[in-house]
Amino acid sequence: MTPRDRDSEVYPAQPCKITVPAHAGHLAMSGEHVIVVSTHHIRFYNINLSQELPSKTMDTKDYGIKDGKEMAVEFKTEFLVWIALKRGTNIRD
Repeated sequence: MTPRDRDSEVYPAQPCKITVPAHAGHLAMSGEHVIVVSTHHIRFYNINLSQELPSKTMDTKDYGIKDGKEMAVEFKTEFLVWIALKRGTNIRD
């Protein structure tokens, strides 16, 4: 048993309650940041703040895209997010 293994006794693991919609949802993780995209919703989570409520929620309409459907999400670095839409438009934040 290593010292790191003993930390799990002090800080027990808690179940994460971030939901990802089946068949239409995509998820990307980087450090404490989690992004969930589905249809036209984009949800940003910081698991250090909350594992249940998103820290920011956006819609593709916020970017002036009416019929945007997210197809993929990736982190370029820890803070640069790439979201690909069905029509080939990219959202960068």
